[in-house]
Amino acid sequence: MSQEATHIQNAPTSTSKLAIWSLITGILSICCLWIIASIPAIILGIVGLMKINKSGGTLGGKGLSIAGIVTGSVGTVAGMVPIGIIASLIFPAVNGVQHRQLQTQSQAQMQAIYAQLEIHQTDKNQLPATLDELVPKYLPDATSIQCEGPGGKTAPFQYNPNATDGSAILISPFDFFGRRAVIWKNGTVGMILDRPAEAEAP
Repeated sequence: MSQEATHIQNAPTSTSKLAIWSLITGILSICCLWIIASIPAIILGIVGLMKINKSGGTLGGKGLSIAGIVTGSVGTVAGMVPIGIIASLIFPAVNGVQHRQLQTQSQAQMQAIYAQLEIHQTDKNQLPATLDELVPKYLPDATSIQCEGPGGKTAPFQYNPNATDGSAILISPFDFFGRRAVIWKNGTVGMILDRPAEAEAP
């Protein structure tokens, strides 16, 4: 048998469909579909190569599979860039909304505590030494004097029973955007910079 006959006999009889689809999805991953198409392109290319290598030369498309894997990899990298940009824009916005909600919740809790402090003072002619003394008669349970902060952390509100009219009687244990929620002795709700020296009424 001549070399030409041997070459014709060993020539691939068909091209791997997996290789073809690998290249198609790889190109799409670069153009517009990014990760949606890049991962299938890589998987199809790898599986296609494996089948081509096991076909004994009857299945072609090795170059297409390799091209699909390469374009799929490029598409993956290209897809990570816009995802990173979007994430960098969304996460701060989401955190900002959550912090504002916690800040509002903190102020509402302090107003509820302050109201009970006034009732306690009316009943006993003095403020309690600690906030724990408000439970359970004036506040339902210990969670009423706990402030929720970022990341699900909790801590008791800072309480100063000896506060004067020019200082804060209740201070949030957590800062929101570099400031802490406070209630002054006269019942005014406000925000102070996250520094002890700022715990005086403006």
